[in-house]
Amino acid sequence: MNEMKSIQVPFSSAEKLEQQFLEQKIGEEHIQEAIQNVLVCLEMIVFSILQHYAFHRLRKRDE
Repeated sequence: MNEMKSIQVPFSSAEKLEQQFLEQKIGEEHIQEAIQNVLVCLEMIVFSILQHYAFHRLRKRDE
């Protein structure tokens, strides 16, 4: 019986989020901010790869 309670907790919180989304309690501003945060993270990853590639080449060229 305890196992069923622990399994139902995540589903109930997911259901609450779904209800809030359907009732539009989650505002447009929050969604826009979340998308912007994801884009910033992706941008940081891309630029870190580019920076690693650029400085890796410079080190080999100097040797």
